[in-house]
Amino acid sequence: MVAVVVSALTGCNGETSKESADPGDVASSEETPSAGSDEEDAEPRPVSRCDALVSPKRVTQLVGIPIEDSTEQPAGELQFCQWTKRGRELLVVDGPAAGWSAFLGADIEAVQSSGTPITPAQEQALKAGLRQARTGDGVCSTVTTLAQVWSGDPGAEMVRLRQGDRVVRVDACEDGRFTRVLIDAPSVTSNPDAMLADAEALVRDLQASP
Repeated sequence: MVAVVVSALTGCNGETSKESADPGDVASSEETPSAGSDEEDAEPRPVSRCDALVSPKRVTQLVGIPIEDSTEQPAGELQFCQWTKRGRELLVVDGPAAGWSAFLGADIEAVQSSGTPITPAQEQALKAGLRQARTGDGVCSTVTTLAQVWSGDPGAEMVRLRQGDRVVRVDACEDGRFTRVLIDAPSVTSNPDAMLADAEALVRDLQASP
C-alpha cells in the first residue's frame, strides 16, 4: 500500500533555544547575563506548512516523544507531511479529494487482496471508483465504500485500520476533502483502540479546519 505522509503544521510556541540564536548573542549572554539576553535577540523558529497544521504538543502526544522537525513531500494539491524520530512516525495527508485519486487504486487493491469479505454491490462500487479515479471523480464515495468493506459496517464513513503491531491508520473523505493520519509508535501495541481514537480525532479536526 502506498505510504502516505501526514500534513501537520505546528504553531511556533514563542520559545527559542541557543541553537536558533545568533552565536555571538549566545556567547555574550553567557559571559555577561543581562536583561537583553539571547532569548530576546534570537530569530524565531520558522513555522513550516506542516507545523502549522499539527501542533508540536499534539505530535508528542501521538508518537510519545517530541519531534521538532517535519518533512513535507511534494504531492500535487495535497499536503503530505511526515514526522520521524527513533523509529516512530506520524504521517498526515490533507487536501482536495481529487489529489488522492492517483493513490486510490492502491487502497482498492489492498482491500481486494486482503481476504476481507466484499459484497457484489461493494465490488461494483470499488470498480466504479477505480474508473472514476482516473478523472479525479468519486474519491469520497470510494473511500466510504472502503470504510464499509474494512469494517463490515454498512454505516461506516471512515477507514479505521490497525496495520501490524505498531501502526494505526484513519482515512476520511467528505465534501471534496481527503485526510489520512497514520501513526507508528510503541503505544499502538499496548493500546491500539486508544491510538485509533487519537488518529480519528486528528482526522476530524483537520476535516473541520478551513
